[in-house]
Amino acid sequence: MYNKIYLHVGMPKTGSTYLQNALDLLSHQSVMIHTSYPVLDQNEDFGRIQSGNGQFVAAQLSVNNVSDVAAETVSQRLRDILDAADNSKPNLLISSELFSWAPPQRMACLLEILGSHARSVEILVFVRPFERLCRASYHQKVKRRSYSGEYDETFFEIFSKQLVAQLSVIGGIPNIVHVLDYRQSGLLGALLSALGEDPRLAEAIPEQVVNRSLTGPELQILRGVNSVFRDDGLATRISNRWIRSNPDAASDEDSVDRARVLDVFRRVLAENAGRLESPTCQEMLRRLISNVGNPAVDDTVAGPRPAGNTVEAACVESAELLRMALEEIAKSVNPDQSIDRYTRSLTPTRETFDPVHYLLLNRDVLAAGIDPVQHYRRSGHLEGRFTAFEAVSAQFDEN
Repeated sequence: MYNKIYLHVGMPKTGSTYLQNALDLLSHQSVMIHTSYPVLDQNEDFGRIQSGNGQFVAAQLSVNNVSDVAAETVSQRLRDILDAADNSKPNLLISSELFSWAPPQRMACLLEILGSHARSVEILVFVRPFERLCRASYHQKVKRRSYSGEYDETFFEIFSKQLVAQLSVIGGIPNIVHVLDYRQSGLLGALLSALGEDPRLAEAIPEQVVNRSLTGPELQILRGVNSVFRDDGLATRISNRWIRSNPDAASDEDSVDRARVLDVFRRVLAENAGRLESPTCQEMLRRLISNVGNPAVDDTVAGPRPAGNTVEAACVESAELLRMALEEIAKSVNPDQSIDRYTRSLTPTRETFDPVHYLLLNRDVLAAGIDPVQHYRRSGHLEGRFTAFEAVSAQFDEN
């Protein structure tokens, strides 16, 4: 039995991917003394976007994936983590920002199961100033959800209500919750300190923005693409290609008055005051609102900015971005992509792994002539590749 199990729940857009990649490296190097962070999917690319070692456990708690959560299935997913853990260390860390989306009843189920493996279960959550969090989430929605709307009061309200729901879940957890400040510099050190590890271990890990926001030209082009195609997959592929081609680009300048953003947030808070009365909620809210202007935690500058930019240079940049976007659009309208979209709409005939659906959904596996069952067992399930079935409970049963 562990002394402590730490559950890192995000929140979204607070550097979770960077932290998880760093934890992968530290775990591989076996330099953490007190904490085991089992790596289920070995990652050789430090800049890769991932969901942490708790992603499959967290997926079982999502209403979008599983209509009726089963404690046995959650326990089995958790067993994969426990089997890979270093039992010589007193504490265990499980990480996925997807945990912050879990409904209260499902989170309670998880905490009860975790409690049977440790003397105590404690929560780790990073909090970012609200208006910066709102802006980063807007970019994420444009990149991943083909959003084409303006960054205005409509979005502020949508995001505020979503955030209140997450705060309510985390604030309702009866366990100890460690609320930590998001910061651009020293983020890993802050996490290591909370774990009781030596924060100097972070000095060997490069600080990196893994999933950066969009630049001004990128944002304008992608919003235009989204308004026409409304395709989440296309938006993701285009933005991923841009980010890979220029990972250190500075994000779009925020020209919106912060007071406008906070006014909407405060109104939504007032409408939901009864849901946010717990001490944990109040602590998170204090940091969400009061950290603006604090240089230690306010991440106003997202990256290095060029000293100047001529009209000619801007045109060249936009032309290159448009070329890459058009190439991804061309790929999306070929017959293979049409087959992919069709197979995703199929109604499953049985709740087991279907190799035909798997090959149709994963054309690279088909082109390589790889056995679909073997591919899924070895790496597909770790990469989040599923069959035509949306539910995680319908994954291939290796037993």
